[in-house]
Amino acid sequence: YADRMPIGIDSIILHGSPDRIREFYHDWYRPDLEAVIVVGDITVPKAKALIEKYFSYLKDPANERPRNYYDIPPYSDKKAMIVTDSEATDYGFTLMYPAHKVKVEKTLGDYRNDLVRSIMMQGLNRKLRDLTQSAKPPFANASADIGGNISLALNNEGFELDVTPVDNFKTSIDAAIGVLLQVQKYGLSESDIQTSKK
Repeated sequence: YADRMPIGIDSIILHGSPDRIREFYHDWYRPDLEAVIVVGDITVPKAKALIEKYFSYLKDPANERPRNYYDIPPYSDKKAMIVTDSEATDYGFTLMYPAHKVKVEKTLGDYRNDLVRSIMMQGLNRKLRDLTQSAKPPFANASADIGGNISLALNNEGFELDVTPVDNFKTSIDAAIGVLLQVQKYGLSESDIQTSKK
């Protein structure tokens, strides 16, 4: 995924060999990269017994394939790109901020910071969503997110604002960015915070 989207290219998909698929399965579907989650009306001892019964035979490969992680260098300057697709049925605007390394949660403080960020993002997105409910909405939809999908690398994350404009492209973008600037300058109200907490 450092060079292209993971799904691959047509020639590989059309002419892929079964051996290559088996190799992929062997390389990546292994116990050290898997997790079992049990949900339901079951006791811990019963769940543990079932997990051991059905999964204990699995062993890590002797020489497992190393898992590579790729970094995305931060933007060195501002850039704009226009992408077109003849099959697209609508159009949109995306504002991406530079990606940075994900901080792994290890402490209670890290978890608290993650909750604070989640509350902030919920409040920001509620403000964007509220504008779509106004008498004359400036955009059809707008949302913001912080996460790894944005940077396309597993150990990086970034901030992104996505806008689906209505009649006037500039008006739609200005309104969405205006909400960002408002939250940056004034933060969220106590009411916004309590709603997100609930």
